Amino acid sequence: MSQRLAVVIPVYNHARFIGEALESVLNQTRKPDRVIVIDDGSKEDSLAVMEPFKARGVEVSGRENRGAHNTINELVQIAAKDCDWISILNSDDRYLPNRFQRCFDTAAQNPQRSVITTRLEVIDADGKRMAEDEPRARWFYGVQSLGQNQNLHPAEWMGRGNFIATTSNVFARASYLAANPFRPYRFNHDYFFLAGAALRDQIAVCPE
Repeated sequence: MSQRLAVVIPVYNHARFIGEALESVLNQTRKPDRVIVIDDGSKEDSLAVMEPFKARGVEVSGRENRGAHNTINELVQIAAKDCDWISILNSDDRYLPNRFQRCFDTAAQNPQRSVITTRLEVIDADGKRMAEDEPRARWFYGVQSLGQNQNLHPAEWMGRGNFIATTSNVFARASYLAANPFRPYRFNHDYFFLAGAALRDQIAVCPE
């Protein structure tokens, strides 16, 4: 029996990026079962940009601003009602086409783990891949290779640097996300969640 997957996207003032983010979800080799978006009180036309995607099955709603952690938790509560896995995507990021299939493959190889993460590619505001020697990209690629080169446990790896980097790199069991909601930490709600998962030995890393 196949496992149901929901993609959840909190949106805030990202009209410029949300179209490409949604296309990257809908063009996956392994299609999601639900795509759920909440606009968190954007002050521009994010909702208008997303309107055409409703015809393609994307569930779009909007409300007043409540912050990223509250919006993610709300999305998780909706998705967890009928999905086994949840993939979080920030509205200014996007997925490579085979991400979901790779994450499911890693999950099958690590049935005792609840959170799957992957390597990242760093893109600029125009969606172009940053050169690996650019300062911001150099840090990300360096910390990603650190743990793999030294075969670090995810908890030690996270202690050296946040190699997972973002909630967009969280592909997790719905039950785990529901039991471990994001906290109201404005700038590091993602790191707190990921550090807890690492300490509980719940993270499996896809090498791609």
